[in-house]
Amino acid sequence: NNFPLPEMLFFIDVPPYLCQDRMKNRSSKELFEEISIQEKILENYNYGIKSMSESGMKVFNIDGTLTPDLINEKMW
Repeated sequence: NNFPLPEMLFFIDVPPYLCQDRMKNRSSKELFEEISIQEKILENYNYGIKSMSESGMKVFNIDGTLTPDLINEKMW
């Protein structure tokens, strides 16, 4: 792989239970909206984020339970 890694990674960490709550008003469900699948996806993201952090990349794990305005403040 000849591509350089990004210098920074921003991850907005939203717990699967909160994702479920936010999606409950949708008219249809998509493949990855089951909570068990979301929990596995989050586990894999966390594994990848740990690897990126260990590589020297600046990783910013942002609490996705915050309001959009507070998330924006943390990112800027």
